[in-house]
Amino acid sequence: MTQAEKLLNGRPRALSTDEVIEFFNALAPYQATAGPLTIEAKVAPGMGQVVVKLALAGREMGKHLLGYTEPELILNLANDEATATGKIKLELKAAPHFSSLEADVSATQSGQTFCFKGNIASWQAKGLPVVGHYVTQLDATLTANTTVRGVSANTANFEFLFQGNAVAAMTATQLAPVQVYPDEISAGNLHIAKGAKITLAVPTEIGPGMLFLQCLFKTNTTPETQISASVANIAWPQVAAPQRVSDEAREGDPHD
Repeated sequence: MTQAEKLLNGRPRALSTDEVIEFFNALAPYQATAGPLTIEAKVAPGMGQVVVKLALAGREMGKHLLGYTEPELILNLANDEATATGKIKLELKAAPHFSSLEADVSATQSGQTFCFKGNIASWQAKGLPVVGHYVTQLDATLTANTTVRGVSANTANFEFLFQGNAVAAMTATQLAPVQVYPDEISAGNLHIAKGAKITLAVPTEIGPGMLFLQCLFKTNTTPETQISASVANIAWPQVAAPQRVSDEAREGDPHD
């Protein structure tokens, strides 16, 4: 079995929470406090997602990703003699309306109680909210990345990455599910033949969907290889119960 065949036998995978959180590293934070409790929020308006970092009495209590499918945190935190309870909720609105991150929390320390209730951040919504990030390694240097958007997962932004750099992109939607790249794609020693095609099958409440890729490519280390495979296995977006954050919580567990 060739290296290319081994790589193509791998399934597309959903990015872990930690991997998604890395997208937010360079963003400036919003901040709110309630005595010993500090709430720091980094917002990606174009993704409809927020990373919330909590600290209580100087101890970090984890980073948490909020989005359409997981919009709310329920806090029950303790550190030394400090405690914090309450909720933090992402209120997503359709563009061009304003979305917001709201909190209703209270904290105690040294016999005193501190409260915060209100808006931590607000921003004008841009585009459809992200409901999934997927990656498929096609060979050692070529990756297929897919970002799925919309409350019914009916839009897929697809791109080829060669050595970590985007070299071509397409977007498939429920109304235009088949997209064909009109030109040959060349970058360094990568060559993808004209006519690379993606096809979106939108999920339903009773069955998953997928983004299907068809293309022919080669590199210096991979001979001419035909791809006909799913690069994103898409579940119907369901809004989960609130994430419960206790003093044992730590930043992002992987999710698929």
